[in-house]
Amino acid sequence: MATKMSVAFKKKLDAARKVSKVAATRAKEETFGSDFEDGRYQARAVSGVIEESQSSSRLQARVQFEIASGEYKGQLKYDFWGLEDEDQQVWAFRKITQLGYEADDLDSLMEALADLEQSQPLCLIDLRTKGDFQNVNIRKLLDEDDLEEEEEEEEEEDEEEEEEEEEDEEEEEEEEEDDEEEETDEDEDEEGEEEEEEDEEEDEDQDEEEEEEDDEEVELTTGMRVLLSQKGKKDSPATVRKIEKDGRVTIGIDAHTAMNKEGKVKPMTVDTTELSLLEEEEAPKAKSKAPVKKSPAPAKKKTATKATKKKVVKRK
Repeated sequence: MATKMSVAFKKKLDAARKVSKVAATRAKEETFGSDFEDGRYQARAVSGVIEESQSSSRLQARVQFEIASGEYKGQLKYDFWGLEDEDQQVWAFRKITQLGYEADDLDSLMEALADLEQSQPLCLIDLRTKGDFQNVNIRKLLDEDDLEEEEEEEEEEDEEEEEEEEEDEEEEEEEEEDDEEEETDEDEDEEGEEEEEEDEEEDEDQDEEEEEEDDEEVELTTGMRVLLSQKGKKDSPATVRKIEKDGRVTIGIDAHTAMNKEGKVKPMTVDTTELSLLEEEEAPKAKSKAPVKKSPAPAKKKTATKATKKKVVKRK
């Protein structure tokens, strides 16, 4: 269903429709805002032509500049010079003079503009935004050497940036190598500590094994030579006489260390914990289940039986 329009609205719509094509053309032709950052650039004037503006039908010169260096190198910027009245033409003649041409009238101006495509003069321009438009102001003509210097400066800047990037990469690599070396050192230290701990554990295990070997209990037999060790008394060598049923042992202490009034060897019944083994060549007469510790013999005395003292500990 069509919407009913008021007469006033229809008139406005018709008026807008009449200027719509011109507006669309201007949007394509004119540059609103800025395609480039405001600033100073090296550029070449590469073409120029006198034309009628499609948007306003104004007589104007359209000059095309190509940025010659920097970030926007190779990009195009247009400048429009009005020619319809005397004041506009004053600006046009000033600008063509700044590009190195002499023009006395409109014809000579047209010839200069046509020659731009061949000569392509290098110049320094300023881009300045005013309102919705960015104006092109020609500062001066440049020599090709100036462009080479600019390019050399850009190359030097690029080289410096590359060198800085390489230095940064080298520093990062060195830092990574240092980190790897530190990690390697830490790993080696940890490995060394682990090896030391393993060695200590091995030593401890070896000591324990030796202690286990030394702590071995032996079976007590009659006739076995033993050493009696009692608190507050000197160690006395003795001979096992009898294994008692309660696990205690009756021994005969050597005569030179303990005799009774009749001069006979004094027998004693003691606990096996008070005895340690004396190693000598006398063979055992009978085995007993009662364990006794091996023990070193006392220091050699003139009256004592020759014997070897051996360390004795309990079996683990």
